[in-house]
Amino acid sequence: MTSYRITCTTKSTCPNGHHIVAVGPENLNRITVPEAYQMIDQGHRFYTLAASEIAWVEKFTCQCGIKTLRSQADTTSLNNLDHLPTC
Repeated sequence: MTSYRITCTTKSTCPNGHHIVAVGPENLNRITVPEAYQMIDQGHRFYTLAASEIAWVEKFTCQCGIKTLRSQADTTSLNNLDHLPTC
């Protein structure tokens, strides 16, 4: 399957902070979280890249129940979804 680098995000807010509601992978139109979930289920992968370090993106359900995305923990916060520009 294919790996896509995410370069921007669209966020909404909730009492617990914010949710990623859409992402902008390189060379693709912006995709929504449900579309990303479907792609992940089909075997595709998403990642961010900063300071030469990849952070893989995974499905995540907020404690408020909203399904969203998050970057996996690693050694730098520079590649977190939260630090990407808005799409």
